[in-house]
Amino acid sequence: MCGNGGRCLVAFSVDCGYLNKIKNIKFDAIDGEHEAKINQDKSVSLKMQNVQGVTKKGEGYRVDTGSIHHVEYVDNLVDMDVYRRGKAIRGGSQYSPNGCNVNFIQPDAKGRIHIRTYERGVENETLACGTGSVAAAIVEHFNGSYREEYSVKAKGGDLKIVFYEDDDVYKNIWLEGPVNFVFEGVWKT
Repeated sequence: MCGNGGRCLVAFSVDCGYLNKIKNIKFDAIDGEHEAKINQDKSVSLKMQNVQGVTKKGEGYRVDTGSIHHVEYVDNLVDMDVYRRGKAIRGGSQYSPNGCNVNFIQPDAKGRIHIRTYERGVENETLACGTGSVAAAIVEHFNGSYREEYSVKAKGGDLKIVFYEDDDVYKNIWLEGPVNFVFEGVWKT
């Protein structure tokens, strides 16, 4: 599951005329059905599956937000070697055999969560990760920051995550952010 990919899929489908700008857009992904909506400011919100708990793993936390994530707090996010450290965790025995996405986070004094992600499949750092941003917000909540709305700042842009927690289950999770048309190509046969 790719949270930002799901948001882009919805925006693309509307832009191409495959979907009307209806309030409740639904689609199936590998982790089940998702609901999405296009907001007044043209941002896209995607409803994620409920998340069952957070598990401590080594120096971080394991969270399944449709993709398995390892979330770890760091003191110097800007200067860290995300590739080297992320690759070691992604391929480590604690996540064997399939590995995981690895998110390094550093909250700031204003309550925003800064994030950098090493993504499995890409096998390198990516500019943003929607499911990882959701995982980061859940870990921050799990560790005592009891809010229902979180701002996550990645190199690729800012996301908003809202949810509530009920008996260690995170529910009604919405991932929201801007979606911009970047380029178009033509496939010649």
